Amino acid sequence: MIHPRQTHPGQFDHGSGEGLQKTSAKLGLGATGVSPFVNNNKKRMDILAKVIQGVIALGILNVWILRFGRSTNWRGGSAQNMTEEFAVYGLPRWFMLVIGFLKVSLAGLLIAGIWRPQLVPIAGGAMAALMLGAVLMHAKVQDPLKKSAPATTMLVLSLLTILLPKLQ
Repeated sequence: MIHPRQTHPGQFDHGSGEGLQKTSAKLGLGATGVSPFVNNNKKRMDILAKVIQGVIALGILNVWILRFGRSTNWRGGSAQNMTEEFAVYGLPRWFMLVIGFLKVSLAGLLIAGIWRPQLVPIAGGAMAALMLGAVLMHAKVQDPLKKSAPATTMLVLSLLTILLPKLQ
């Protein structure tokens, strides 16, 4: 067996790094001695983070633009549209408009964050705060847990946008 500092039996590498490179190659490691799986896991985490950002953004845009005036199974109380839902929660129309503006803007920032990652912690954190508010509003009106499932899912996904980069 060749010692890691030997370039061939009986000879040691005295600092050029050539011996390490040969040993690393034999072990299937990169030139730096780091497993290529480390880079693959980072790439997978990056892709997962971007997918989560897209899911949150598209979900928010769906609710606040496409389904704003429509009935869904997830509306609070017996509301048939977004305006009625905020009324069920005891919130004024102007508040609904502010929340809608914030959510749509944050969805845009999450999409932009695919190319500008520095935007993601701010957008993800703010979205998590808004989604926590949504979950609490469902609890306030004593909705069945089923109705708060989408808001809870978005809350968890928003928190993941903050946590995933720290796990890499």
